[in-house]
Amino acid sequence: MTEENQIKERGPGPLMMSVYIILFLIIGAVLSITIYKKYFAYPAAKVTVINVFHAQTVRYISRELKKCSLGDATAMKGLLNCSKYNAETVMAAILKTSLDKNPYNTTYNAVRSSSTNINDDDVGYVSLGSSGSNIIIKSCNKTPCKKEENRKQSTVSIN
Repeated sequence: MTEENQIKERGPGPLMMSVYIILFLIIGAVLSITIYKKYFAYPAAKVTVINVFHAQTVRYISRELKKCSLGDATAMKGLLNCSKYNAETVMAAILKTSLDKNPYNTTYNAVRSSSTNINDDDVGYVSLGSSGSNIIIKSCNKTPCKKEENRKQSTVSIN
């Protein structure tokens, strides 16, 4: 038997087997990380981002209206006249100053004028609506938006 035939019969040597094992481990790690990010890490991050946007919007409205009650002439980067404002003018000023993007669809801003947060199309938005002298802030942080645990609602009085 020739030396070439002996090599073919024995199969790859220990060095090649080590290379195959290392390649298998690298490919497995890359796939695991990719799958983890796609199905676990990024969706959780999006939920957190929407919850933060919701809380920031509530705090921003409250803080800026406090400036008016303390005697400032304007609030919300000069877009809100403190001597005459209502829920609609406050919402208009917020929409002009909020530039955060919807993490589920970055084409659109996260803060919008809408009274709904129960449709799956509402995911990722912080929706502003008004009722009398109140601004109602609603959001849906993940689908399905019909599930109450996926939604938030807060109210800020503008009086």
